[in-house]
Amino acid sequence: MRARPLLPRLRAAGRRRQAGFSLVELLVVMLIVAEVLVAVSLLFDFNDRVTRVQTQISDMQQSMRVGQQEVLRFARMAGRGGLPHGIAPTAVAPALTGMGIDVRNNVGLGAAPPSREIAIGFGGTPLAVQGTDILTVRGCFEAPLFQVLPGAATFDPDQNDDGDRSDGQIVIANPSPAAICQRLVDLGDEAVGRPLLVASSGDDALFAVARITASAAAGDLAADCIDAPSSVTLGLDFEPLTNPYMVFTGGTYPAQLVSVGWACLLEEHRIYVREEFAVPGDANTELAPLLSRATMDPGTELPLDGLAANLRLDVADNVYDLQIALGFDSDYPSDGSAPGAFDDDGDFLLTDDTVLEGATAAARAADDWLYNSPDDDPTALQWTLHRFPGNSRGVALEYIRVNVLGRTDRQDPSYRAPLLDLVEAHDYTAAPSNALNADEARMYRRRLLQTAVAPRNL
Repeated sequence: MRARPLLPRLRAAGRRRQAGFSLVELLVVMLIVAEVLVAVSLLFDFNDRVTRVQTQISDMQQSMRVGQQEVLRFARMAGRGGLPHGIAPTAVAPALTGMGIDVRNNVGLGAAPPSREIAIGFGGTPLAVQGTDILTVRGCFEAPLFQVLPGAATFDPDQNDDGDRSDGQIVIANPSPAAICQRLVDLGDEAVGRPLLVASSGDDALFAVARITASAAAGDLAADCIDAPSSVTLGLDFEPLTNPYMVFTGGTYPAQLVSVGWACLLEEHRIYVREEFAVPGDANTELAPLLSRATMDPGTELPLDGLAANLRLDVADNVYDLQIALGFDSDYPSDGSAPGAFDDDGDFLLTDDTVLEGATAAARAADDWLYNSPDDDPTALQWTLHRFPGNSRGVALEYIRVNVLGRTDRQDPSYRAPLLDLVEAHDYTAAPSNALNADEARMYRRRLLQTAVAPRNL
């Protein structure tokens, strides 16, 4: 048999090498590459979605922390300068008012709801979101406490000598009687018309509130107190305060307050969830509320300096609810049979005075926490009157519990948040609050941040 020539065989082998992949090989390779690309795309999409969700959650939590810190800052300082809590019910149920602190609970809900207006009757006032709480705090928050030298030379409760003690005069020196520099520049002409809180240095139950009618400085109020001592003389008008949402005895200077130890410019702030919409002013668009603060002229329904902008000092966005519960050393039910009853509650001291909270819905309606149940009645005497006459201070407010409910800025169609039931006294199973349990509303991630704080000045 003759052998094939070598050259044709080499040419045939070369042609086979130049032929490339077969169709089957090419399809297999393309399938593998497609699967790899799909896997990479899915991984990228998953990581991108996780990043967006985590960013949304991080922004929500940061917003809630900022809002919570703002509320706690004012709650801790409520009453600074000498205001007691003085809790008392009002005819505008279910509002609970006081001098240092008060709460309008579940505004816009119930048979006799408190007003959703922040400044009641003031034109252009913002509204609080229906069902939320409005926390009002009063005291001296930003301005310093001024020490007053007790005595006739610095204090006159009846400036006009007409016997009704409805006006007065107070002198504050720099440096103070304790040789401490005092920032008297805050008491210059700009302070005229502002309310001044004056309190006894010997009895924290003795105080009065008056409008400053005149300010007369001796020396440079802005100068260094050591090199250039100065003083300011303030004329005062103890006008009646008739706001139904505020419990102030007033109109005259208290006869028991024979000397003044401290004075400061009184402030009032209302913290609330402001009703706002995705399209401002269009109630047909989605709700987009903000945690906000209103700075008020104390004892009135007017913003500070009459400026509507002081009613809208926004703090944090995407806050949907603010709920306040108050923990008392109460008598309720005082028969030893349920949470809240004490074996020995003849005073507000010692180990028997524990703020108890019920574990069930029925028990929470009969415990020491007010506004932690929709069945709580703020007009009941156990919140304002102690059954033991020896407890002269009445029912002691021990804690303020702050609840902030936040929500992410965007929806996640693949997510459904748990159903809301109760947040303190706010019932989310009933209209209109049950709208947050609708399927579309549950596509937003939401968190509840709760903190209890002891009001150190009340």
